[in-house]
Amino acid sequence: MNYQECSTTVWTKWPKRSDKSLYGMDGELILRTKSKKFDLADSAGNWFDGGTLLLRFGIRCRAQTSETWSEDKLRAQESNIRYDLSHDGFNVSIERLKGHGLSCSEEALWQLHIDAD
Repeated sequence: MNYQECSTTVWTKWPKRSDKSLYGMDGELILRTKSKKFDLADSAGNWFDGGTLLLRFGIRCRAQTSETWSEDKLRAQESNIRYDLSHDGFNVSIERLKGHGLSCSEEALWQLHIDAD
């Protein structure tokens, strides 16, 4: 896998050939998808009850690669997370839990605090 296959543009485009995972705060897997058209807001909205929703969100590339999660790649995904959720009227606070320096085949992980306008 080369850089282009693990990179993304800054607006709502997930990395090619990637798994996107949602976890509860207890670490239990809620959802995992390979879809390149994954809609984070629609998926997270299934658990939103009007208060603040706390979830963990992870992304990893499925192919083995020597590329790592750089600061630019992580910020691009954080931009995607914000864009995806804000486009549907949610506010989100993002805390990066892991990713920097890891292989792109390992999961980068964020904690999301989501609420509505």
